[in-house]
Amino acid sequence: MFVGCLVDRNLRDLNEYTFLKDRDGEIIEDDNLYLNMTVEDDTDSIICTINRWRFEELGGKTIAEAGKVGEDWYLIKGKVQGAWRKIQINSIINLREHLGDLT
Repeated sequence: MFVGCLVDRNLRDLNEYTFLKDRDGEIIEDDNLYLNMTVEDDTDSIICTINRWRFEELGGKTIAEAGKVGEDWYLIKGKVQGAWRKIQINSIINLREHLGDLT
């Protein structure tokens, strides 16, 4: 679990050309969107993913469309998968929305 500021977000569709090519043109009808987002704190940055199965539940669309780079801070709970420095998000809270403007 950690807190980080949004520095980049990248909405991905599993029906993009490169993915279709890898699947011999097979289209995924449902749950085809996922989100990669980069967040950073005072130590480093890390890529975090909201996978396609939890995309809607965890608000991936809202983050992709309305997340404010350099302004939104998130409390993220997730798991590092494999040897990659990447987090699979299990839960996420936008602290600016949750706490409001504290200035």
